[in-house]
Amino acid sequence: MATQQDVEFKTIDGLTLRGRVLIAKEAGPGIVMCPGFNAVHQMVGLPSAALAFQQAGITALLYDPRTTGLSDGEPRNDIDPFKQIEDYSDALTFLSGHPMVDSARMGVWGMSLAGAVALCTASFDKRVRFVVGICPATQYQYSEGMLPKVLTKITKDRESQLKGNAPFYIPMLSDTGENPAGFNLGVDKEAAVRILSAQNELIPTRRALAPNHVNRTTIQSYHKLLMWNPAYMWKHLHTTPVMFVVPEFDQLVPADAQQRHFQLLPGPKKLHVQQGRGHMDILEGESLSELMKLQVEFIDDALKGRATVSTTINLDAAPADDTLRLLRPGSQASTMPSVKHDTDETPLTDTTNNNAPNAPIPPTSSAGTAIPVVSALTANLAASALSSNAFTALPSPLPPSAWPPPSPQRTRLQIAVIMTSLSAGVFVAALDVTIIATALPTIAGHFRSESGYTWIGSAYILANTATTPCWGKVSDIWGRKPILLLGLTVFFAGSVICSFAGSMGLFVAGRAVQGVGAGGLITLVNICIGDLFSLRDRGLYFGVISVVWAFASGVGPVLGGIFTERLTWRWCFYINLPITGVVFCLLYFALKLDAPETPIWEGLKAVDWTGSLLIVGSTLMLLLGLDFGGVSHPWNSATVICLLVFGICVGGLFVLNEWKVTNYPIIPLHLFRHWSGIASFSVCFCHGYVFMGDAYYMPLYFQAVLGASPLMSGVYLLPFILALTIMAALTGLYIQKTGKYIQAVYVGLVLMTLGIGLLIDLDVEANWGKLIVFQIIAGIGVGLNFEGPLLALQAISATQDVATATSTIGFVRSISTAISVVIGAVVFQNHMVREAPKLIAGLGPQVAKQLGGNAAANIGVIDALPPGQRIIARQALYQSLRMMWIMYVAFAALGLFAGLFIGVHPLSKEHKPVVLGLVRTDTNQSGVSGPPESTISQNISSGHEIIEMA
Repeated sequence: MATQQDVEFKTIDGLTLRGRVLIAKEAGPGIVMCPGFNAVHQMVGLPSAALAFQQAGITALLYDPRTTGLSDGEPRNDIDPFKQIEDYSDALTFLSGHPMVDSARMGVWGMSLAGAVALCTASFDKRVRFVVGICPATQYQYSEGMLPKVLTKITKDRESQLKGNAPFYIPMLSDTGENPAGFNLGVDKEAAVRILSAQNELIPTRRALAPNHVNRTTIQSYHKLLMWNPAYMWKHLHTTPVMFVVPEFDQLVPADAQQRHFQLLPGPKKLHVQQGRGHMDILEGESLSELMKLQVEFIDDALKGRATVSTTINLDAAPADDTLRLLRPGSQASTMPSVKHDTDETPLTDTTNNNAPNAPIPPTSSAGTAIPVVSALTANLAASALSSNAFTALPSPLPPSAWPPPSPQRTRLQIAVIMTSLSAGVFVAALDVTIIATALPTIAGHFRSESGYTWIGSAYILANTATTPCWGKVSDIWGRKPILLLGLTVFFAGSVICSFAGSMGLFVAGRAVQGVGAGGLITLVNICIGDLFSLRDRGLYFGVISVVWAFASGVGPVLGGIFTERLTWRWCFYINLPITGVVFCLLYFALKLDAPETPIWEGLKAVDWTGSLLIVGSTLMLLLGLDFGGVSHPWNSATVICLLVFGICVGGLFVLNEWKVTNYPIIPLHLFRHWSGIASFSVCFCHGYVFMGDAYYMPLYFQAVLGASPLMSGVYLLPFILALTIMAALTGLYIQKTGKYIQAVYVGLVLMTLGIGLLIDLDVEANWGKLIVFQIIAGIGVGLNFEGPLLALQAISATQDVATATSTIGFVRSISTAISVVIGAVVFQNHMVREAPKLIAGLGPQVAKQLGGNAAANIGVIDALPPGQRIIARQALYQSLRMMWIMYVAFAALGLFAGLFIGVHPLSKEHKPVVLGLVRTDTNQSGVSGPPESTISQNISSGHEIIEMA
């Protein structure tokens, strides 16, 4: 087993926290460790402390607090000690499942703010057997003169955020090592220089100092510090043993103040004063070895019930080569050399009377026997306490119930208008995918282009797929609403071109423009829902969008058939023009979302143009290679081989660009580092692949094999579409009510595989019982899986990653539908080539050539054949379609297998607003959240006043 492992775990509210487990050689105790205010787990000696615990036989979990470092949480660097208390408990739950940890012998450890948080955790989580607090931040000092300005800024920031603006950030430390909000964070100038140096990417030691630390915090963090009064909770500790480690020269909480708080602890406790050390360097230097021995000794005593009330002051550091003893179940008393202590008979204060903490009483052991103790603090400790008149103690906290709501509440009417607007946008985009399914033969015949049959559908899907990943990142820069309206405008322009095209070339170009716009519409609608609603509620609204999509997909072939037979195929595109105009007006006036004022030039510079070109080029080359193979060019032709090879190579360059080069990746690669995320993408791919295959090629079966008209082929597809629509709606409602999605995913994948498999049993003659039942089963299976994979992915994504995750899964769905159409056509046409001898013998060379070249574009030829020859032609078409269904069943089964790896994650009811613009918290190549330092000043100066220094 590895001695160290990078790990992640979930909190009760659905966040993912990340860190590292240092695994002991043998099963034994476990300890959860966390750094202090806005710190990350690589800072201020924490890795050395964790390593010492590991060497002592204690498995240590060291993680970044929420909103900092590698851990998720929004807004970034918003420090909330009250939430951190709950996170400690969730970390204990995670650690208790480790095979090398005895869940009955676990404790918590914290430094600075986390030291006080650890004590609060132990007050309520009775699994905690011991607590170690390193210079616990029991109170924070602030500048009384600056406080009114800070409180005013806090209030203005809350008002600004309620309007959808980004949070207000300030540097945690200025260039001089001071906190701009006037709070004393216990950092001296030397430590400040080290922390600020860790922000400079050019300094070689950055990785060693704090690779994921960002020198900034929200102004709301100090609002929470004003309410932080942890000692009030400690009365619930009861008999849990506590070790207080106090630096002699603590710059944050004076040592005498820490002693007074220590005296409030009700149970067994140990106070250790580390001489010559300050708040930031207590875990550094030669004295660390001795300090860690004391902690290990305390933990051993606590787990064996030997903890009492005691105080120690360190003298000389122990030899560096002196090893720590291992803690094992059933181990005997320590044989480690005893530590020399200064002793004094001065009694501690009464810990049973919290109202009179300074009243002296004789100290007692946990058994009630009076024992001698060490002096509280010497005179030099009292002299070192910070007593500047510029600072004052903090007041009692306000209850969380008194906090203002985090985001504005929308009325049902507002939600209805917004969802109507978004749904209408999806409707026109989805309608355009299937409305031409029944009109394809007519359009290809109108332009007298056999190859156009494939290109009419492929141009739209190719353009849609290739550009889908770009929309999410662009909307992060300029906001959702303007980019959504841009996508709608592009779609309108494409519809105009198609409506009046006079040649196949111009028509295909119009379809490509439509595809680009539709990609933006569909992607941005899903992203907007993520911005508007909580993760739990998104299931319902994604269900609404799925219903609209399914309805448009269902009525598309019917409308296409009506327009083709009764009017003209151009009405398939005329219809988009008035609908698009109405949708534009609705979205413009009804959709209220954050629109950052990003300068055009700055935004253009931030776009990953290299990545955009690479992903578009790779997608087009791969799909064109698949499209040409076996149809217009042999598979072994130079054209096909070059397209496929270069497509793969360019795709590799795209991955390299996203990983190593760009600061604003279109598809952050850390989205693929979780098995659950990979499984979500895989299920989405297979689901889109099978769905498009059924929706696109069932009309071909109805027209080519059963001889139905374009209109009736759309009608015959309704059982599939209606089942899909109803189940998509019910699934969204089920997820919103229960917060569960995995059941729908599993059942849907099983039924989808079964339903598509049953299509293999169809025949040349119509069996309406089979047709209806088989399509209903397949439709139910497909309908159950529109929301689940996306919600599973969003559940493990940080808030700032939701847009890119949504656009990426949209890209996967788009590329799956594009590949589905192309591969389906390849399988179908290649099998028609195999049927060529039969067709030549039964129909003659000319008709056989027409059906063998592009059967789907020439099904009108079949109706002109005599009845006997018509049966031969339809039999060949049926066999080709049957081979195609077998291929789709294989992909459905693959999706079923991938679904087994989707994780079960809680769907939070809390809505977490996302920060947009170049000042938002972006994610770099390593998956570490946090913008460059330069963006902090941009955020401060963008719509906010800078807090003036007192």
